[in-house]
Amino acid sequence: CKLAQRLGLTYLPPRVAAWRYTRGHRSLLDNLKAATSASTPTIVATASASAGVEAGLEDEEDDAFVPIEVEYVIDSLLQGLQDRDTVVRWSGAKGLGRVGARLPKHLANEVVQ
Repeated sequence: CKLAQRLGLTYLPPRVAAWRYTRGHRSLLDNLKAATSASTPTIVATASASAGVEAGLEDEEDDAFVPIEVEYVIDSLLQGLQDRDTVVRWSGAKGLGRVGARLPKHLANEVVQ
């Protein structure tokens, strides 16, 4: 299961979650400037604007091409869910989660159903 999972991940590009925490740029000089002048609202505005750009990129990734080999990898991982050994089932579930996270949303929904 682990080998099939890693093989499937090589076919799919990494996907960055739009909801993840973005640290931004931090320096002592910027913090001192923010303390003396009220520039904090502009920092928040730029962070929300960049989140909107990432959401737009996520829509474009939904149309991405998914190789047919990924279907075979998902089938192998689903077969791992039926194994008697708990470790194999756990590994198959973990692999399905990782592959599903890199798939476009409509294809990930098909895997879950």
